[in-house]
Amino acid sequence: MSVSIIVLLIILGLILLILEILVIPGVGVVGIFGAIFIIVAIYGAYLNSFVFGNVTLLLSVILSVLSIYFSLKSSTWQNAKLNAASDSKVVQFNEDEIRVGDDGITVSRLANIGKAKINNKFFEVESSQGFIDVNTPIRVLKIDSNKIIVKQLNSL
Repeated sequence: MSVSIIVLLIILGLILLILEILVIPGVGVVGIFGAIFIIVAIYGAYLNSFVFGNVTLLLSVILSVLSIYFSLKSSTWQNAKLNAASDSKVVQFNEDEIRVGDDGITVSRLANIGKAKINNKFFEVESSQGFIDVNTPIRVLKIDSNKIIVKQLNSL
């Protein structure tokens, strides 16, 4: 195997490994192919000569460690990360606005959590029984601090 092919396989393998570590989540095909390319390059180097194989192996390990280190240390990832802080808060409601036993109607599908209109006000509610479709009558079963638990009215 020629030196240029060995160098190309190692560079391509390193690029694929860095992509797997930094961009593509999980252990996937890209990382496996990257490792295979590097292993094939090292094997090809050993076919040329034992000394060339040892040098290729040593350089591959050093290049792998350095490329991962510098790609993690690079300031280019500062542009990709989220810098905005969340200043939102949990919606508080007054106990006079809603009470256990109040009836309302869903304004979105409750896939366990959704929006409902109770006493002419909109609240985020949680279904006690699973999915509830839009425009279904509901009743408040429990109010636990900031959580309003409801049940479909016709199934009470």
